[in-house]
Amino acid sequence: IVKDFADGFCFDPLHTDKKCPCEKWGTFGAHDPSMIEADGYYYVFSTGTFGRDLYQIRRSKDLVHWEFVGEAFPQGFSALAPVVATLEEVYGGKVKTENLWAPDVVPAAGGGYWLYGCYTGVFGDNYSVIYLAKAEKIEGPYRYEQTLVVTGGNWGLVPNAIDAQIFYDGAGRMFMTYGSFYGGIRILELDPATGLRKDGYT
Repeated sequence: IVKDFADGFCFDPLHTDKKCPCEKWGTFGAHDPSMIEADGYYYVFSTGTFGRDLYQIRRSKDLVHWEFVGEAFPQGFSALAPVVATLEEVYGGKVKTENLWAPDVVPAAGGGYWLYGCYTGVFGDNYSVIYLAKAEKIEGPYRYEQTLVVTGGNWGLVPNAIDAQIFYDGAGRMFMTYGSFYGGIRILELDPATGLRKDGYT
């Protein structure tokens, strides 16, 4: 199952070949995807992988053929300097992970888009941060707005601030679920006017 590209051979995007250019990936490498419909396309945002670590973005007209668009933070990790600083403080050292995990993107009140992202200090532990970023256009670039949840320590007793997912109830209230099997799944009410925590904590 090999395709012949102008610059040589490359495995089909559904198979592993790290030398395959991202423009040819299609669905390859899309981990923890979150989908949103905007501007005539279906967009998928996913965990960073294979050196494209700042949230990968893909789009499709038909949910079958996917185009790699780019990354949510083309500015690099400098765009998330407050997140990195908070994480290093709670972790007590340099961050050991190099990619962002499991984003969720929803329309922002008043226009634009909110991205709920997470960054963790080290794989397999709960030193993590969930933050809010915003962009005027669905394809970004996204800019940091505020940190929402910080976790770390008391392994198994405290939730892990990863895998944020946004939903609304029938009354229009906005909520965010997050967590993992380490410490359980939690739910937090947000302010639909700002996208931030309704309880005011940061």
